[in-house]
Amino acid sequence: MSADEQRMEGGLRLAAAGPLDPALFAWLALLLFAHRATLGLEGVHATADPIERFFFEAGSTVPLLHYAVFALIVWRRRLALAGADLVGREGQGTSPYARRLSGGLVMLLGAGLVTWGRATGQLDLLLDALVLSIAGGALWRGGSRLLSRFLLPLAVLWLARPLPPFWVHALHEWLQTWTGLVARLALSPFDAVVQSGHLMGFRGHVFQVIEGCSGLRSTLTLVFATLLYADLFSRSRVQTVGLVGLAGVIGLLVNGLRVIWIMIAPGSTLSEDHSMQGLVMIVLGIVLLATIDVGLDRRVWPRGDRSWRLAGAALSPRPTLARLGRDRWWGPLALASVLAVASCLPLDLERPRPEIWRLHEIGNEIGAWRAVRVLEADYRHLGSVDFRDKVHREYEREGEHVKLFVGSDDRIRRDQSLLSPKTLTEGSGWEVEEIRSVRVRGFAVPVDRVLARREGERAVSLHVRLGAGGPLAESLRWWLALDLRPGRSPAEIAVVRVTAPVRDGDRVGATHVAEAFLRDLAPVLDRAAPASLGVALAEPATP
Repeated sequence: MSADEQRMEGGLRLAAAGPLDPALFAWLALLLFAHRATLGLEGVHATADPIERFFFEAGSTVPLLHYAVFALIVWRRRLALAGADLVGREGQGTSPYARRLSGGLVMLLGAGLVTWGRATGQLDLLLDALVLSIAGGALWRGGSRLLSRFLLPLAVLWLARPLPPFWVHALHEWLQTWTGLVARLALSPFDAVVQSGHLMGFRGHVFQVIEGCSGLRSTLTLVFATLLYADLFSRSRVQTVGLVGLAGVIGLLVNGLRVIWIMIAPGSTLSEDHSMQGLVMIVLGIVLLATIDVGLDRRVWPRGDRSWRLAGAALSPRPTLARLGRDRWWGPLALASVLAVASCLPLDLERPRPEIWRLHEIGNEIGAWRAVRVLEADYRHLGSVDFRDKVHREYEREGEHVKLFVGSDDRIRRDQSLLSPKTLTEGSGWEVEEIRSVRVRGFAVPVDRVLARREGERAVSLHVRLGAGGPLAESLRWWLALDLRPGRSPAEIAVVRVTAPVRDGDRVGATHVAEAFLRDLAPVLDRAAPASLGVALAEPATP
């Protein structure tokens, strides 16, 4: 059989298969209904303007928009889905038993995650469960071929999920530094640029590269738009992956141009209207992406197989109930129906109260140290880093001064966290020169010794996070909402920073002052800490 005859036969078989299979859309509709609570996903908003939040706040998400684009892409791919479904039903590719076993396991995992998400009250887990349920149903029905057709719409859906806040803090810090460096390199040939941390001085004005200027949210928005663009223009999987990579680079470059424009023309209308900036950035990003894509499509990109999109559906008969049973949609449909019914049942579990840090134990007198003033936190520097409670004071002893910062978080708000590199320094303009893990005599756990500078000033800080694990452990703990499971009292975590100024270049002397204060602070922290901390911070004195 020639290639043309094979293509014609494939198109006729596709038409006979019924690309408008109601079982497919009934299954998706049941799953979306069962997970409808995800429409309530929202983060902490620093601004009231929804457009500004959408473009610049990493914690902001609009699930309804992602659902709408998901539905649009699935509708546009209905012929491709029917074609992959046909191949799977006829036994080509993955064996039927392997399909149903793997698909059933993934669907059960999704159902378990739904139950866990409802038990912990975490809507973001329901979004993960929805993605798993759709992926499992695709595996059950059509194996890896059908699943591959769902990858792009599932990626669009999953982008509605909030990222772990401590990941966001780390990305913000890196991108703020990178954006400031790009602006300084671009503007230095024209005039002097003074950079200190995230503060930028240019032509008599001082600018701060805040979290909204990092480009994280706008880049994620451009990636989201790129996935829709790839589907609208029928790009292959290789092309789509390449376009997503380009979108990441273009998003950061366009954000750098935005910051440069604000520094050049701080009084312009565009510099003051953040919503307009976001719209200009996304339009410029898409135009640049499309221009590059057209050039690559002609010379570099491999041509994808778009034959399923070209197949006609005019001869498609309406599938009967007998066909639906024969085609074995019963598994995904049955599980989706159970989830839809269960989502209507009330599940009101008692939430345990967290074990909190009693920061009132940290008084104005700590050993021989006396508080001389209360300090204000630099919220422009901290950005989205947040605390349930905090203590920020300056203490003095015989002419020696230290600044103490203690902040706690109860882990109940999953869209905020105090785990951030921003707590290493005092505020705006400070840059970390050196960071090293050390042991302090009289303090039971290792601490980070941080040397920082700002416009001729230098300071030594002893920084420690209490009750928190490593990056992997914290990521798993957050993703699975382990601190919010019923019957468990979540334990607060705390960050402690003791800062001593470096005088006359004496780093060693400043370190000794900070260590002396930390030793006196240790028994106070033991009284303030919850029992779940599980370690005494004050070590017994040794001769």
